[in-house]
Amino acid sequence: MPAVAGPNPLEFVLLLLLGGSFGSPGGVPPTAEDPLAAKVAPADGLFYLSWAGTGTPDPQSGNHTEQMLAEPEIQAFLKRAGGLMDMVQPFGPGANSPETAATLADAKKLLALVQGKPGAIYVDQVQFTGDGPPVIKGGGLLRVDGDGPALKALIEKFQNKAAEEGQAKVTAVKVYNRDFTQVQLGDDPSIPAMTWGLTGKYLIIGVGDQAAEELM
Repeated sequence: MPAVAGPNPLEFVLLLLLGGSFGSPGGVPPTAEDPLAAKVAPADGLFYLSWAGTGTPDPQSGNHTEQMLAEPEIQAFLKRAGGLMDMVQPFGPGANSPETAATLADAKKLLALVQGKPGAIYVDQVQFTGDGPPVIKGGGLLRVDGDGPALKALIEKFQNKAAEEGQAKVTAVKVYNRDFTQVQLGDDPSIPAMTWGLTGKYLIIGVGDQAAEELM
C-alpha cells in the first residue's frame, strides 16, 4: 500500500476543516465575517480563531494593491503558489497507482471547496492524563453555502476508506435530531472522537465528548 508524505487522508481532512485561514492569497478584499462565527467562542475557552471569507480582486477598485492582485498574470502566479496539494507526494509501492491518484485528486477538490469560506474554530478544554494522549474538547464551523452536499460526499468518501482500512470507526449519531457522524481515529478510545454534520449552510465539527452538542 502506498504511503503519503503527511497525515492519513482522514486526518488531512480534519486539518483542512479546522485549520482556519482558508482564504486564497489573492482574496482581497475579504468578505464580511459570518455572524455566527463570533457566537461559538466559549466563555472560558483556551483558544479561539475566526476568519472572514475571501472575495475576488476587483480591477476597478480604488485600492492599488487590489488592482495589482486582479491582474491575470498575478492571479495565475498566486494560483500556482497556493497549490498546497501539489506538495503532497505519495511514495512506496503503488505510489503511481490510479487509486492513489484518485485520493489526491479528491483531496484537491476538498481543498478547493473550503478555501475562501468564513468560519471559526476553538479549543475549550485540554486535560493531560499522564502518558496517554490529552483529553481535548473543541470544535468549529465553516459556512459552506451551496457546496455542502459536495463537501459532505468527499468527507464521507475519506472516512469510509479509513474505516475499510481499519484506521477509523465511523458511527451515525443524532445531534438535536440532526444527522451527524462520529469518527474515532485509531483503536485508542482515549483519542477524542470527531463528530461532524451539515446544518443548513454550515459544516459543524466537534472534537471531544459532547463538543458538537454544546456547539449546536
